[in-house]
Amino acid sequence: MARAIVNRLPELAPRSRLIDLACGPGEPGLSVLERHPDVELRGVDASQDILAHARTRASGRANVRFAHTDMKKLDVPSGSVDAVVSRFGFLALEDVARITAEFSRIARPGCAFSISVWDRLELNTVAYASMESLRGLADEALLPPLDELDARAAGALPEHTLAEIGVTELHTELFSWSTPANGFDLLWSMLTGPGIWHPAVSTLAADAVTELRRCYAARLEDYAAPNGTYMIPSTRRLLWGHI
Repeated sequence: MARAIVNRLPELAPRSRLIDLACGPGEPGLSVLERHPDVELRGVDASQDILAHARTRASGRANVRFAHTDMKKLDVPSGSVDAVVSRFGFLALEDVARITAEFSRIARPGCAFSISVWDRLELNTVAYASMESLRGLADEALLPPLDELDARAAGALPEHTLAEIGVTELHTELFSWSTPANGFDLLWSMLTGPGIWHPAVSTLAADAVTELRRCYAARLEDYAAPNGTYMIPSTRRLLWGHI
């Protein structure tokens, strides 16, 4: 996914100012530096813990800075950014209008962007299998709001939101890839371990957990190989162009 985002950026001049919104462990910003090593990268994220990992990965790079900040109120001068990237967080669950307004504010005229956003839930195999397996077993109020993201994708909200701030060029493309998983136990730990599903899974009685495992395995069986490994397809929507 990071490579796909980088491949859709134009050439960036040395000392260009690049911002990675919701950068997580430093991606895709650090991948941009592999192709454009002389840009000035600033990554922002709301999680201190994951930013610590990003800083470790970028150790020794004088042109990289990671900041704990709210994307709705960036400590970045107006009209100062040459390129914007984001892998999963931008235009996700937060206040889309305010975040996009900040993107517009910090971008200089002609600013390039390349981001990925959630698309239809059914195209994201593990998330879809998790959600559908939990429906009817767990309290719906405890499930993550993926249906909201699904509705946004169906209504092309990310594209409309970017168009509203006056992007001069906008391209969109579905991008798919597959991820190997070494056995069902790994996939099961993704559902039952710490993460977005934990609030729902942690409330289930033992018999409900047994049923959850059966349903989850059945939904993923089409992606299993005879040796017990899995190849899990996923899809995101790429949006790129200039503002």
